[in-house]
Amino acid sequence: MQKKLRVMTIISAILGALLIAVLPLVKTFVPGEIALAMMKVGGGLCLVAMLTMILGLILNPSWIVKLIALPVSYVLIMVGVILNRVQVYRLLKAMLGLPISSGNPLLGSEVAIDSIAPLMWLLHGGVLIMCIPLILVVMKRHGKRKNCNFDAYDTVEGQIRMVTETQVRINRKRMYEITFWVPYHAGEAYEVSKSFVVPAHILHTLAIGSMVTLKINPHKKKDVYLVTAYGIL
Repeated sequence: MQKKLRVMTIISAILGALLIAVLPLVKTFVPGEIALAMMKVGGGLCLVAMLTMILGLILNPSWIVKLIALPVSYVLIMVGVILNRVQVYRLLKAMLGLPISSGNPLLGSEVAIDSIAPLMWLLHGGVLIMCIPLILVVMKRHGKRKNCNFDAYDTVEGQIRMVTETQVRINRKRMYEITFWVPYHAGEAYEVSKSFVVPAHILHTLAIGSMVTLKINPHKKKDVYLVTAYGIL
């Protein structure tokens, strides 16, 4: 599902950007109404790309990625409100040579400042507020990982079933979602998935089907850590 959403996002963004980009070239050869329709279709495709991108973030199994959708969604909404306030649509119609309603298609500088200034404060302040849950989750995970007593964890052999690359980077290291098959732990066999920040020099050791050593919380079987030759992830 995530792969399909990613492909849809890329295709919609490229088509929308192309339609909008060629408008200055084709507006002299096609009627203004057709150019306006192309602009609307291009804008709609860009909107679809934004929505599928946000949906992909929400459906990601990593809570860090899910929470990224909060500030991203807020930014897109606020930018849309700001563009509407400065009447960008009227400006684009004027650029295409189409008639517009009475009044200057460009707001006066003083009017624009008075109109946008409160929204800019809301934009920046809202993004900071929306990032608070993301910051708290990152701090909690970092603290949890730092305070782990792995001597009390069970050492279990598991098999790598799937390695999925995510869109998240932390300190220039890519985060991957890895699915393990645990043949036996606490009297049962089960499958577990978890996201790991994997350095590039370790990635070649995580081949699908290979057996690896895991550290599992004896009281919480989904709390899994991967033991590598370079340390515990």
